Amino acid sequence: MALQKSIAASITAQLAAMDSAGRTPGQNSEEARRRIGEILNPNTRGNFYSPVTHGIGNATSPEEVQQYVDEARALISQLFDELNTRLKAAVALQESLGDIAGKFGSMMSEVNGPSGVDKFTDSLTEITASVAAASKLTGDEQIDALQKIRDQAEETYQSQLDMLKTIKQNTEELTRSIADQIFELQYAIAPVGNEKLHAAGQLNQVDMITKQVMDLQGQLPGAKTPEEVARITAEIQQLINRYVGLFKDDDPRKKEATELAIKVLKDTERIAKEAYAALQATILSTNDQIRQQLLTASGLLSGTITTTQIEIEKLKTWLGELNTKAGAALQGFVNKIVSTNAGLDLAMARTASLFTDVNSSITGRAGQPSLPDTLDKVNQKARSLGEAFDALKLVVDSVSGSFGGNTTEDIVTVARTSRGTTRTRTS
Repeated sequence: MALQKSIAASITAQLAAMDSAGRTPGQNSEEARRRIGEILNPNTRGNFYSPVTHGIGNATSPEEVQQYVDEARALISQLFDELNTRLKAAVALQESLGDIAGKFGSMMSEVNGPSGVDKFTDSLTEITASVAAASKLTGDEQIDALQKIRDQAEETYQSQLDMLKTIKQNTEELTRSIADQIFELQYAIAPVGNEKLHAAGQLNQVDMITKQVMDLQGQLPGAKTPEEVARITAEIQQLINRYVGLFKDDDPRKKEATELAIKVLKDTERIAKEAYAALQATILSTNDQIRQQLLTASGLLSGTITTTQIEIEKLKTWLGELNTKAGAALQGFVNKIVSTNAGLDLAMARTASLFTDVNSSITGRAGQPSLPDTLDKVNQKARSLGEAFDALKLVVDSVSGSFGGNTTEDIVTVARTSRGTTRTRTS
């Protein structure tokens, strides 16, 4: 019967798991609530519309009651986990919505508040005040306060970093734009290509473009980013197009200018590729050095791992030693008990022998003196029996004193009680 119930319970549990897999989380929660209600208040009188349900109220054994209790506890734990998760999510969302609502309320304060580097000054003031306040707190309150300080400091750091990058980028862009504007102004008033003016030391437009291209080509090897290489290359290409455009189609120098432009473009391509290759080599070199440093760090961990393993082996040695010594100590107790039992067995055998002798003397045997003739022997045996019992008492008290057992008086009391009970039953 027990095996049949166990098989039925396991099959029922598997069917319930399969049903649960096909339901939504909400449906599983409703099913758990329904089943808890059944366990607490089962329907013991079923009918066509309301079948009998099983729970604590119609359990047929203590084991079945325990089964229903365990089932209900598991379902309640399931519902608690779901509700606890929902509660945490709701509280977190409520706090987030409150924060956003607060930002809407202080929007104009943000607009009219400090901007630029003034924000960093205010952040410094706030962080300083927060650190002073946190120093007066303890425990979780101090941890929460310091966490907020860390978050504010991280936000301030990122804002400062972004602004510094913008300053650097704008400075470089400003230098380029001013130089380009000056070039365009000078280019506009320069002659296209007057040899006399050129000989007199005044640059013409061809010379200006040539010089600009050479300057840009000189910047390519020092480029620090792929974007910078692409920008310089694009400027050179624009200047070359302008250079070729200076010569009309019927200008006898058009062909020579075009060939020169092609040569400059090929040189620019070569220099740009070399710049890209230099950037790649720098990246790979740095990559390899970082890899070597990581391997060094890994080696440091290897030492720690080895030391830890040695310590673990030491713990194993201690456990083995503990096991050996504990076993020896326990064996000592066993040996003591065995040696004590040897004396106890001797005393019990002696006592039994005395009882046998006394009994034989009292009842008499064929060819031996009757009871009156053996009274002296009985008294002598009785005294010997008392001595033996005293010896037995010492042994029992010794054993019971060492291992917490009953004393001789307790044993005698139990024995007398047992004999009295036996007499009563016999009578």
